Amino acid sequence: MKMLDYLKRIGITEGMGVNISSLKLIQKQHLLTVPFENLDIHIHKKVKTDIEFLYEKIVCQNRGGICYELNWLLAELLKCIGFEVKVLGGKVLEEDGSYFDHMLLVVELDDKEYLVDVGYGDNFLEPLLFETDIVQMDKKGLFRVDKIDDLHFALKKYNDESDDFKTEYVFINKERQIEDFQKRIEYFTKSDKSIFKKNLFCSLEKEYGRVSLKHDKLIITENGSKMTEGITSSEKYIHHMKDAFRIGLKFEERKKLEALWQELT
Repeated sequence: MKMLDYLKRIGITEGMGVNISSLKLIQKQHLLTVPFENLDIHIHKKVKTDIEFLYEKIVCQNRGGICYELNWLLAELLKCIGFEVKVLGGKVLEEDGSYFDHMLLVVELDDKEYLVDVGYGDNFLEPLLFETDIVQMDKKGLFRVDKIDDLHFALKKYNDESDDFKTEYVFINKERQIEDFQKRIEYFTKSDKSIFKKNLFCSLEKEYGRVSLKHDKLIITENGSKMTEGITSSEKYIHHMKDAFRIGLKFEERKKLEALWQELT
């Protein structure tokens, strides 16, 4: 892996040290520059987790991915810099869920642990302290980590409508390997019940909002306001893919995506 090229991909041109400032900057810039998208599930009918493949896709081809791709590659970058990184699994779906629904990271630094996550859509912008029962303020809202038992923890985010903290996902504080996630990756790739297979999406964090592209609409939120634009053609869809996310697909990939867009509409 060419570490400097990876850092450049996420908009960082300065050297990174093993410190909290660097960790915060890396997560934030990753979220602001690398989209959460599931295009490969529809175009190639698979998700690959080989580091060399992911580096080529995300860094060289300016693509994004889902949690297994984004957090797995980020873990490699952090290790190259010198961080101590542990991969964990989390449960997102209440029904038919598994503790391998989601991949997240824990980084140990200066006798503290931090939750790091660049693969969960609208989530915390900077790493959270892995400490329980304290409210942590982030630009994306208020967060709390609750202890369920010695192994299970819940990441919660404050919800204005309910005036309470809502669970985002539950995770197990046990180190995992990429092989542990393969069965769940297969489910999300192949099953007709899979949220990733049933939906086509591309989403990118903004410092004070988010931009999301679904098959039929572009949604931009900023400072609490929302703008929605309908997508009326596959050409319009491809245009927004390039304009909002800087994703330029190969000819064959674009044709497959255009055909899929027609099917979904």
